[in-house]
This record gives sequence, C-alpha cells and structure tokens, in this order.
Amino acid sequence: LSLFLMNNPGLARVWLNEIVLSDKRDQDPLSREWIDGCMGFAKSEKAQPGIDGAVLAMWTLGAMLLWPLWVGAATLDQDEKRAMARRFAREILRGSLYGNLRPGWSPNLEALLARTKADLTEETPKPARSENGAGRPRRGKAAAPEG
Repeated sequence: LSLFLMNNPGLARVWLNEIVLSDKRDQDPLSREWIDGCMGFAKSEKAQPGIDGAVLAMWTLGAMLLWPLWVGAATLDQDEKRAMARRFAREILRGSLYGNLRPGWSPNLEALLARTKADLTEETPKPARSENGAGRPRRGKAAAPEG
C-alpha cells in the first residue's frame, strides 16, 4: 500500500479528504478492512497488551496517506518513490517492533502513561462508536458514554 500511494499521491489526498475524514469511512471497504484488521491485531497474542486498535488504525493509515504528500511524491522519479516507500515501511515496522523510546528512559513518562491509562479506563466517557468500532463520534451527535 505504501508504494501504491507513493505512485498515486493524488489518490492519497482524495482518500484522506473524501473517505477517511468524512462520514463515508464506514462505507469504504478498504478503510473498514484496515480498521478491522488493526482492531483484530490489537486483541491478538501478537500485540502488546492494552493496544487501542482504533488509534493504531488511525495512526498507521493516516501516516501512510500523509507520507506521499509530505515528501512530495508527485515530483519524485520512480526510484525515489520506491526508496521513500521502503523508508516509510521500514520505520513503521521498526517502530512497531521495537517502539520509539527505550524502556526506563523516563520514569516520569512511564508514570504519566500509567495515570493516563487509569484515567481513560475509569473516568473518561468513550466516544460513540461507528459501525466498525473506530470510536469516532458521528457528526451532529454528542459522544455518549458506553456502559
């Protein structure tokens, strides 16, 4: 998908604006497949415990759609596009496999994450879920707590 979007940066822009950031996301088969795949992965034995699959889907898909626009893919030749697609895929894989921060680097951040997790699970109402569980409030409706 990374190389496809590098070769079609205009499609990345359209998909981001017309599908992902609109109410049409639930009707788009590829968006739904991506979100459902990330949600399934988050619940699997392969994933670290506690991963939010909807956030993972937005994070990875959003980054994948923005990368070709960020690096100016429309102005790159084919070899440069392949190199940028490999660079992106490698960094997503590296970050997914090893993380971005070294464990123990900042006890303050670890404490903040622990508090934030407790806040999210105990106090913060969850947004209304779309059909695919992405947790995005529907337009014109207030987010209602799930119970």
